[in-house]
Amino acid sequence: YSAVILHDIGKLQELDTDATGVAEYTVDGNLFGHTLLAIEMIDRKNFENPTYPAEKIRLLKHCIAAHHGQLEYGAITMPAVREAMLLHEIDVIDASMYQYEQAEKTLNPGEMSDRIFGLGVKVYKPAANAEEKANV
Repeated sequence: YSAVILHDIGKLQELDTDATGVAEYTVDGNLFGHTLLAIEMIDRKNFENPTYPAEKIRLLKHCIAAHHGQLEYGAITMPAVREAMLLHEIDVIDASMYQYEQAEKTLNPGEMSDRIFGLGVKVYKPAANAEEKANV
């Protein structure tokens, strides 16, 4: 659970957001990325208060390092434990759901989008209202 909650915490240092919500990469964000920044944050916190078992910290940092799943997608390492693989898959599902939600926002009920590059499919926004969906 800790890895699911903390895997993107490095984005707090990777990105700087202005008052209007526009985000830009920080220098450290550009140089290191949110994965390494998250691991450094965990190291600092554990150094300040070393109450967690070393093996749990090792596994948490591995899950974060591997959450992009493949080196070409920005992972520092490949998932070597099932929890790291599961975190990666959860992150992929989250990203896919976001793409569906964004596509649906541009559609009227009963319309289909153009092919969504990141999903590899066209998205359909159902014409049925919530009551009809419940009866399907």
